[in-house]
Amino acid sequence: GWGETLSYAGISRRWVRVGLRFEVVPSWFKETLDKSLFENPYDYAVETAKQKALEVTKRMQLLIVFHFFLRLSGKEHSVYTGVAVIHCSCESVDVFHEETKVKFSELSEELLWEYIDRGMLVEYVQGDFLNVVGFPLNHFCRS
Repeated sequence: GWGETLSYAGISRRWVRVGLRFEVVPSWFKETLDKSLFENPYDYAVETAKQKALEVTKRMQLLIVFHFFLRLSGKEHSVYTGVAVIHCSCESVDVFHEETKVKFSELSEELLWEYIDRGMLVEYVQGDFLNVVGFPLNHFCRS
């Protein structure tokens, strides 16, 4: 199920876990904010907590992306986009879909991290590349 994520793993805060479901993910954020920029100590504490949470969130998003591409490595999959265009003057609706097949190269975990930093190694794209990166412009212009 869904739970919460805490970015603080200090021993004094472990009591918070009683009766709650969450995962503790220690933050790598360095607590080096300039304290003179904060009017109150609690403003510093809140901003530090915010920066820790943002750092953990970014790392967790990267792990989600990594596991997503790990499942696609070496496999062909289809990217589908559905489009509905409403013509306001005549109140009609035109709809279409576009399918584009994409196959990623077989990638090691190390190469997957390289992809996340630089770009995926794609063996082939069969269909409209623009469909893969956002919007099936070719089909839209033909319609």
